[in-house]
Amino acid sequence: MSTPQEILAEVPQDAPADESMTAENVTGEQAKEKRGKRKAKRLAAKGLAWFALIVTALLVLAEPWLLLPMAALVLALALWD
Repeated sequence: MSTPQEILAEVPQDAPADESMTAENVTGEQAKEKRGKRKAKRLAAKGLAWFALIVTALLVLAEPWLLLPMAALVLALALWD
């Protein structure tokens, strides 16, 4: 059984990087496209987060006991690594 250090020692250190990840292969147009997709994902995530917060607030206003599981969920997410 080999250790992680032995496995890493077997990997050639002068291996070429992935061709798609080099700066020379990324054009300005591709970078803009990536940025646009990233911005759209971020906007969708932000909208979903606000929607979830509003629905949760409405549920807690309707049934105050629902605050306990919501608080537990928020605490679990805060402690998540």
